[in-house]
Amino acid sequence: MLQLTGPGYVYEPSVCRFPSGGTARLSVDVALKGTGTFGCIVRGPRGVEKANVCKPLRAGATFEAQSIRVDAAAGDTLEPYVFAWGPKCTARIRSFSMVLIPNAQVP
Repeated sequence: MLQLTGPGYVYEPSVCRFPSGGTARLSVDVALKGTGTFGCIVRGPRGVEKANVCKPLRAGATFEAQSIRVDAAAGDTLEPYVFAWGPKCTARIRSFSMVLIPNAQVP
């Protein structure tokens, strides 16, 4: 389990290697005291930010699974993250995963 107090944590970036692009599903199982958010920054091949898809975390003492979807083009880098806002906010993360699947190719 990872416990955050303060600004946040960025997970290992992944590169979309599918020629047709892909869709990533981010899932987090978290218990939050205070306010926080999770999401993913999508950067193009040259490192320029293309999108920042995020969702507020629902606060609660018990763990709750939450998820979002993010689209990426071939060569884009995905940087998933979790933030707990403020020095008194705490996020206890039981699990965090990202699955990237290819977009359907149209003949």
